Formats: sequence, C-alpha cells, structure tokens
Amino acid sequence: MDNPLGHCADLNAIFRRQAGAWLDRDTLHRVHQLCRSAAEASDDAYCAAELGRVSHYAKQLYSHRDLRTDILREQILLTLESIERRL
Repeated sequence: MDNPLGHCADLNAIFRRQAGAWLDRDTLHRVHQLCRSAAEASDDAYCAAELGRVSHYAKQLYSHRDLRTDILREQILLTLESIERRL
C-alpha cells in the first residue's frame, strides 16, 4: 500500500514552489496522479473528497490565467494540511 502522507508531501512541494496561473499540463497531470494515488492509499472518504477538491483547484490553477492564484494556492495548502492532520 502506498503512503498517503508521502503523496501529500509531494503535492505540498509542488504548490509551494510553483505559483500557477498559466497552462501547465505536466504539473496538472502530476497533481491529478498524486491526488488519485493518495485517495486510494488513504481508504478514507473524507480524504478522498478533499483530494478531489485539491485536484479541482489545481485544474483552475494550472489551466489558465486566474486572478485568484494566491487564493487557490492557499486553499489547496490548507486542504492538504487538513488531510495530513486527519491521517
């Protein structure tokens, strides 16, 4: 079984070093993979739902220019923190 906390740490690293607000298919694909892997590894409905939220916000962050970049990144990081506390 994979380590969901390890996947969350990888997600945190992505969002802390990349601001977003531009089209970045590679990063978006990696985020979706990590979210899916973490959800499967956690076997927790709450965490799966929150990881779905992270994936959704990432789609907004890495698909196009968005004026809410800072807000989206902050919401993603808070959601990941919530997941880590639960796990």
